[in-house]
Amino acid sequence: MIIILVHGTWGRGLLPGIIRTSRPRWFEEGSTFRTHLLQAMGANTHEPVFEPFHWSGANSLLEREEAGLALAKRLRQLLADWPNERVVLVSHSHGGNVVAIALRNLPNRAAAEVVTLATPFTTLIPRDIDRQERAIVRNGALAALCAVLFYTPLSWALAFMVVSPDGASEFVKGALLMGLIMGTIFWLVRFVLRWFTYSSERASRLVNASQHGWIPQDRLLVLRAVDDEAALSLAAGSIANRLSRVLSPLTGLLSLLLFLTFMLFLGYAIYHATTTEIVTEHLGIDYGPNRWQNGLSEAYAQEFLLAGAIVISEEYFYLPMSIILLVLVVLLFTSLGLAKSVYGRELALRSFAIDLDAQSSPDSACETKTLTLSRLTYHSNSLRHALYDHPDAGKAIAEWLQFNHRDADRKSALCVT
Repeated sequence: MIIILVHGTWGRGLLPGIIRTSRPRWFEEGSTFRTHLLQAMGANTHEPVFEPFHWSGANSLLEREEAGLALAKRLRQLLADWPNERVVLVSHSHGGNVVAIALRNLPNRAAAEVVTLATPFTTLIPRDIDRQERAIVRNGALAALCAVLFYTPLSWALAFMVVSPDGASEFVKGALLMGLIMGTIFWLVRFVLRWFTYSSERASRLVNASQHGWIPQDRLLVLRAVDDEAALSLAAGSIANRLSRVLSPLTGLLSLLLFLTFMLFLGYAIYHATTTEIVTEHLGIDYGPNRWQNGLSEAYAQEFLLAGAIVISEEYFYLPMSIILLVLVVLLFTSLGLAKSVYGRELALRSFAIDLDAQSSPDSACETKTLTLSRLTYHSNSLRHALYDHPDAGKAIAEWLQFNHRDADRKSALCVT
């Protein structure tokens, strides 16, 4: 019997080969898992050959696909060299998805038996997004960015114009020029946002990378435990799917609201600039070069106070509101990506066009052997719940292997995929 051990994400640590631990990892010789498994298999059983399968362990869909292809190549070699030996794949966490990808590339998927430990079986599904939602998110996000960038300089320019109304016409021209610049930036950055939010080609690439091969269910044992390491992944995927459908249009609407407040402020500025010279000329207010020598007139003092009010409104209303809305938009974008990135770092960005389906066991028309181990007998002081260290894990695998060996002919006839 050849037992191939496939670790999960960061199974060899964040810096494999650089940071070493004194305790053997679960797939290494002398580990608790291998000791428990050998003890459970008993002295009467021929001792199996353990072969750890190393891959990068990165939290990446594409890295797992690459690892799956390498594992498939190794399996083909083993099955050709040892056609009469049982080949068992024991995988932990996302290592189970690596195994599933490997089996997709094998002509005979029933050639190996598979054991998964706390694996979130992940499937990516392309999401249909209408054109209106795409436009809201892209244009709204860019509008929010432009609004924040131009709030402060616009308010100070308006205040200066009030104090010196001789430059009102120049201010109007500058505002129109600023609008032209904003429009140009809008269309340029729109293409960047298109890359940032949605990409059907990229979504198709990730969906294809995560496609699993059907595992004959009589050749599959799924081990899980109460509150195991897959629970967080399953919960995060469900929450991310629901929120992405509800909140992605909301982020665009909030962004458009932010842009609307900016446009109102800009409209007020242009209106005030165009009326200041007319009003001051009609009232005969002296804003000439000798106004400081003649003292600050009452009308000019009122205009000076108005300039201060404009700056204060920018400081305490427009700018804070724009920052709050922009932060909210960014949080909505990033929180959805972070929730999905549990399954792969590629989903942290540009994942609005992808839905996630994660289950503790794969779909099948046949019955899957699934065992849920009690957490009462499993004590761990680590935040990372290592199911392979569960005292009953080795025993459950050994019993399943013995049962599968004894009843293999009958079971294979009942369930064929």
